[in-house]
Amino acid sequence: PMLVQYSNGYAEVKIDNKTVSLAGVDSRSPWGAQYADVVYEGILYRTGTTRLTFLFSDSLDDGNPVAFGPVRSARYGHVYLREEWQGGLVFRGGPEAVDNDIQKLLKTLGAYEKGVAFDLETNLTRNYSERVKGVKSPENLSADIIGLRALIPSDYVSQPRAFLFADLNPYTDGYAFAYQINLDWGDERNISHFKYDELSNVYYRYCGDVMFKSFESVDNRAEEDMIPLTFANVIIQRVEYEYAHNNKTMPQMQCIGEGNADIFIGGRYIAGYWVRESADDPTIYYDDQGNEIQLTRGKTFIA
Repeated sequence: PMLVQYSNGYAEVKIDNKTVSLAGVDSRSPWGAQYADVVYEGILYRTGTTRLTFLFSDSLDDGNPVAFGPVRSARYGHVYLREEWQGGLVFRGGPEAVDNDIQKLLKTLGAYEKGVAFDLETNLTRNYSERVKGVKSPENLSADIIGLRALIPSDYVSQPRAFLFADLNPYTDGYAFAYQINLDWGDERNISHFKYDELSNVYYRYCGDVMFKSFESVDNRAEEDMIPLTFANVIIQRVEYEYAHNNKTMPQMQCIGEGNADIFIGGRYIAGYWVRESADDPTIYYDDQGNEIQLTRGKTFIA
């Protein structure tokens, strides 16, 4: 799998004749995101700004996405996501402070030695990224995911990471309906809503009142061809955040341990929890009965 850092920058849009600033929509929408299997969202700044990580796996077998963006910097939590999935990590820079040095952490965990970390600021990646014309910097950096993946040494193999899936949703009788989920990180520009569509059995994500969509490709950024991003499963993973040197821009997310989780599948709510025993282990999500969660087939959003 390949994990890529997405900007989630702000765009000004008009809603009811009022101009508002929202994250990840309009000109700040991603391109190529419709091919992601899992999307993660986490805190970037203590004030409530967030950053997203898109994980591509199944679509890579078909050569998609050729390009994804806009790519931005990584934080500690994103590096530990790479460890969890043992895949490639694509990003552009990150903090370089004492006790919060992204490059040092990647080296300590062996990601560079394994050839699976791709910083788009380096010469190694120069031929696999480009600035998109007509899009304002720094929200215009596009990465060739297939090309970067091909740079991973042929003898490197990631341990398969399996979720459990059920053909029929086991969480119906006794589980409350959850047709809308409202997610507030603390910054009104980053408030999102997941609205359940019973006919298609997926959640549509909205940023404010604007549907979250992806441009068809880096070469086709036409509004009429944009693709809504939908999710069969939504997981709210409760974690602690600390900030290196009490700096609001240096979050260190709790990645290992355990905690509560609010899980939404098929329009139902499951009060669950998560466990991750070490950096080398995957995060396992459990339902209210203590059994590993059974997801619905499709894409998953993890906040």
